[in-house]
Amino acid sequence: EQLAAWAGDYPLDSTSATLFNQFLYELAFAALHDELGDTWFPVLISTRAIDAALPRLAADADSPWWNTRGANQRTDRNAVVRMAWQNSLKHLRETLGNDPASWQWGKA
Repeated sequence: EQLAAWAGDYPLDSTSATLFNQFLYELAFAALHDELGDTWFPVLISTRAIDAALPRLAADADSPWWNTRGANQRTDRNAVVRMAWQNSLKHLRETLGNDPASWQWGKA
């Protein structure tokens, strides 16, 4: 709900900006790290290519990138998105505290 109302701006007190950016990172990690590994995933994240690749991936529910390598069962886009969301919340709680009001962009 908070992200749906977000204007996409980045004022220093924005918690939506922090949550959105952490979610994008976690989504990329959940979808791509198992294939790219510790060597190539950071390279991808450090380039602007991810800015174009992630929206295309998110739009394609049938992409093989959604399946997590080594998982006991096939994973799909919905499962990966849920996992990325949960990992985002976990990371923000661990680094910025339990109160979402403290997850301000200027502190991230």
